[in-house]
Amino acid sequence: MAGKHFTYNSTAPVWAPYGNLWRNIRRFASVEVFSHISLQKSSIIREEEVHSLLGQLYKVSNIEPQKVELRYLFSLLVSNIIMRIVTGKPCVGKEVESMDVGKELLKDFKENFFADLAMNMCDFFPVLRWIGYKGLEKDMIRLQRKRDEVLGHLIDEIKQKKTSSLNNATIVDVETKGTLIETLVHLRESEPEFYSDNVIKSILLF
Repeated sequence: MAGKHFTYNSTAPVWAPYGNLWRNIRRFASVEVFSHISLQKSSIIREEEVHSLLGQLYKVSNIEPQKVELRYLFSLLVSNIIMRIVTGKPCVGKEVESMDVGKELLKDFKENFFADLAMNMCDFFPVLRWIGYKGLEKDMIRLQRKRDEVLGHLIDEIKQKKTSSLNNATIVDVETKGTLIETLVHLRESEPEFYSDNVIKSILLF
């Protein structure tokens, strides 16, 4: 059931059936995500976020002894790295990361984008979907709408940015400074039949 609602008609890398779609997604992941050059380009982001984490721990160590929520800090580290690689913006800004607001933002982010894809009772007994067992399917549909809205906004933002750059006669070199979402939008121009909005969203989610 999660595969049906969360993978944009099975276009996500893990769920895509073997064929042209799967090969194109695999090629993209190999070249743009896991290649040595891509990992090297994103290393500065990882270094900055680790440095920020160590800075927070150092700041706390200079104050009187107190509890440190390492689980929150490491979740923040991973989430900020992912978001900066994908969108260029951190999940939680430095100005609020040590406040309750930052914790709420991180909680919302994890609830929306780290959804549980494990099988549930409705997968084993489809008849339960007819009676809306525990509202599982409704919750999935509601969550996917929220995710889709956020991703759609991010894609539209990049398109507007690109249009604005062209109008100002500015050349944006996505090969050297683009985020993952900028790269996907750029590739869409050369392969529009493959890089549809749904495929781009599914790649971003997985």
